[in-house]
Amino acid sequence: MASADMSQTLRAALEQLREEKRRIDTAIVELENLVNSLAGVRRRGRPPGSGKRGPGRPPSIGAGGKPKRKGWSAAARAAAAQRMKRYWAERRKAKDNK
Repeated sequence: MASADMSQTLRAALEQLREEKRRIDTAIVELENLVNSLAGVRRRGRPPGSGKRGPGRPPSIGAGGKPKRKGWSAAARAAAAQRMKRYWAERRKAKDNK
C-alpha cells in the first residue's frame, strides 16, 4: 500500500517538474527574442510570405504548380539545332584528324 502511494506521489512530482520545464523553455525563448530585438539582430534572408517573385510581377503558374518558362520559337530551335550539328561535326572531324 505504501509503494502505491509513493508511486503516485512521484508521478505527480514528475508532472509538476515537466510543467515547470515547459514554462522555463517558453521564458527562455521569449528572452532570446527580446535580446535579439534589442541587439538589432535581424533574421537573414527573404521576409516570410514575400514569395519568390518581385514586386509588381504577377505569378505565371503552369501545370503542377511550377512557374511557366518562356519557350523558344520554332526559328530559334532550328537555329540552335544547326549550330549543334556544326559543333558536333567539327568535333568528329577533329577527332578523326588526330
